[in-house]
Amino acid sequence: MTKYIGDNVSVEIIDNGGLKNITFSGDFTEIAESEEGLSFIEAFDLPLLPEGRYPVNTGLARHPSGNGWLVGDDGRTPSQSSFHGGVIWYNDDFTQVLDRWFTVSDFGLNSNFSIQGIHADAGTNEFWCVARRIPNDTTNSKVLKVNATTGAVLFTALTQSPQYGAGNGIAVSGNKYYTLGVDGRISTWDMTGSLIPPIDTVNNHPQNDHLHNLNDGRLLLSCGANGSDGIIQIINESTMAVEKEVTVPDADAIEGIVMYDGFLWVNNDGHFHSGTPLKNRVLKYSVGDLLSV
Repeated sequence: MTKYIGDNVSVEIIDNGGLKNITFSGDFTEIAESEEGLSFIEAFDLPLLPEGRYPVNTGLARHPSGNGWLVGDDGRTPSQSSFHGGVIWYNDDFTQVLDRWFTVSDFGLNSNFSIQGIHADAGTNEFWCVARRIPNDTTNSKVLKVNATTGAVLFTALTQSPQYGAGNGIAVSGNKYYTLGVDGRISTWDMTGSLIPPIDTVNNHPQNDHLHNLNDGRLLLSCGANGSDGIIQIINESTMAVEKEVTVPDADAIEGIVMYDGFLWVNNDGHFHSGTPLKNRVLKYSVGDLLSV
């Protein structure tokens, strides 16, 4: 599509998979972000837990049975420094807790560990999660593989060096898995927990959170500072290059992300991070052209 402005200036606009390639006369070219972004649909407020606190919703995944959701629970109130969290299995609309597994009694960790990223593949009866130790998170984060029915830990790997970044997000892909550090570094591991070099720095955003495998050679990555709209990036698995970046309106404390049933689902722990509103919620979006690159 070509538009003419004045007598001597023309503008050619080409839709290149969600990006507008805009060419002006005079050999000036600019890439502009598409206006067809994410659209907020509805929010699901997470109710109080029996112990009288709200779950601090971090990682997010569908339960591998296809029934409901797995939500990572950091396990603190905003005024606490110790963790009493784990993984919560919710029904489809987040109104009922179907089961719950705790970092201490089920996973054998201590109260310094926060559950962060979660990954699950349909039909496996297993989920993976990152248990991040705070404050010594650069050397003590653990990756756990867990039976999704009993909560029994099937596999544990220790992140043993600061070079891997503070563990947060996780995504499994075939015979390997990825962990995302809060500093934007993605590490690749084999199924025994051995590092597969290199370690890739994918961005320099102030707070990186979670990963989600699109199962098409791409990953979704959530990031962004608390108090502002969250960010989602599309990462090419082969190159670890950022193919696209969009903002997520109303997600001012963005955490776990999942593409499911044609929609984007986002954990947002606004109650813990003083968001607006002051609630821990799951947000649902229409995806627009998010997946077009």
